[in-house]
Amino acid sequence: MERYRKCGKPNCHCAQPDEPGHGPSWSLTHNVKGKTTTKIIPEAFVPQTREHIAEYQRLRHLTSDLGGVNEKICETRIGSGKTEDDFKKDSLAAELIHDVAVDLDALLACGTSDGLDFEAIETAARRKVLTLAARAIEQRLNADASDHAGPSLDCACGQPARYAGRRINVVQSVMGELKLDRAYYHCPLCSSGFYPRDRQLGIEKTCFSPALVRMMGTVGSMVSFQESGQLLRELAGIGIDAGQVERGAEALGDEIAADERLSRPGPGGNIRCRPPFTPASTVPAFQCGPKSLPGVRANRLTVLRRRGK
Repeated sequence: MERYRKCGKPNCHCAQPDEPGHGPSWSLTHNVKGKTTTKIIPEAFVPQTREHIAEYQRLRHLTSDLGGVNEKICETRIGSGKTEDDFKKDSLAAELIHDVAVDLDALLACGTSDGLDFEAIETAARRKVLTLAARAIEQRLNADASDHAGPSLDCACGQPARYAGRRINVVQSVMGELKLDRAYYHCPLCSSGFYPRDRQLGIEKTCFSPALVRMMGTVGSMVSFQESGQLLRELAGIGIDAGQVERGAEALGDEIAADERLSRPGPGGNIRCRPPFTPASTVPAFQCGPKSLPGVRANRLTVLRRRGK
């Protein structure tokens, strides 16, 4: 605000009828917590202060418009009958489709089919779709903290294991790398720990997903482990070495052999079954574990016999 004032001296020029007074002086008046506050602004900072006031007024208008848009969105959602999870799924699907479309447009930028490298397009499109799918699954699992079943869970030794925070595990899958955030429980008696989510997803004590373990078991039963790593890299775009293929195939063979030993009739003709893990909380239903993967049992003996190849 621009102000002029008169000093009150009768002999001063400001006492003349046509004189506005001494000045101008500049001040900024605004409301702070219900009280009016006035601050003197030096003349050198007047232009900058005016710009700030204009930006503030613009921000208030934008905020008001944003509030109106949010009200319309809420009214639309309520009228549609969809839940918040439905809108999140729609948003994620739209994002995935958009990202894939952008990359495909870049690959098809030449405009005619004569100059297209169709193999490169196939490979790039598959890699992009799998990467986006891995990101979606990673976000979905990490957003769900239901594997935290309280301050303690029963350990295999029978004593309560205490919750010790959440930890990241990098899992190699057929879609690419997944960084999974899981609840960790530690037992002070036996000095061991476990992750309920790892048990549910079939990735306990391993960094490979069940589907990738099946792939390694399948190729490891047909060719050498060195050739298996090359096949997985060329055909599936999965970069694992011969040692990892060997360890994955052996672990799969051991688990299948253990399952078969437990399923053999015991004394009295009763079939022994491995007791299932039943945590206090569950995670989203994903088909996990080697037993859910068809075709693995047929290769069990071959996988077991190929150790050290």
